[in-house]
Amino acid sequence: METPQYFQTFPDFAFERTQSGVLTLRLHSAGEPALLSSRLHRDFPRVLRQIADDRANKVLVLTGTGDHFMTGMDLTEDRQALKPLNWDEIFLPRAIELAEALAARPSLLPRLTPLALRQRLARRLEEGTTLSLALEGLSMADKPYQN
Repeated sequence: METPQYFQTFPDFAFERTQSGVLTLRLHSAGEPALLSSRLHRDFPRVLRQIADDRANKVLVLTGTGDHFMTGMDLTEDRQALKPLNWDEIFLPRAIELAEALAARPSLLPRLTPLALRQRLARRLEEGTTLSLALEGLSMADKPYQN
């Protein structure tokens, strides 16, 4: 199986693909646990687009490096990129391109996809909320009451 060019294009992402098409995408910062940086933030949608366009990928496993995930930031590259006034540079091109791609699809796809996603998300929230609240309450059961 030929190694795609994007496997070497993005410095904060390591790729490994099995013969059956399971792609593992591992985020890192110079081989260490990933730090949020403007480059990683800018490249992430580009990486996902390359992965989606590669028909050899069947399943994506997203993981990190080490025992923690993005617990810090690296702003040495470009402090301005993460400021809200500059977010359009990150989102607007990756958003317009996606919108154009969706507009080119059959008209039912953009109408029904959000519906399907909302239904699934609502069901998962409903299923998990009761248990989550119960577990949160139990975790505080042995704590002294503070007024």
